[in-house]
Amino acid sequence: FDKALELGLPHTRTYFLRARSRAALGQVELAKADRALGAKTIPTDAASWVARALDRMSVAPALSADDFREALKLQPRNTLALGNLAHVLSERLGKI
Repeated sequence: FDKALELGLPHTRTYFLRARSRAALGQVELAKADRALGAKTIPTDAASWVARALDRMSVAPALSADDFREALKLQPRNTLALGNLAHVLSERLGKI
């Protein structure tokens, strides 16, 4: 993940992926730091918008829905964004 960040791959998603790996390794504080970096980094690709939306889903469902919509602007047929947007709107926000 460090090399990916060094090479300039989409930072938002990479931070969330590294956070998940660090959490699995029991590196709780490092995982928290990576999640915080991912949360404050503005996504530049659909996969990063989805990664941030998934991270926000349980604590900020309305913001999560906005992030899924941003992913769909870049990739209108992104099934992960579409399915999760439907979930957030119906199950988390009660709008469908």
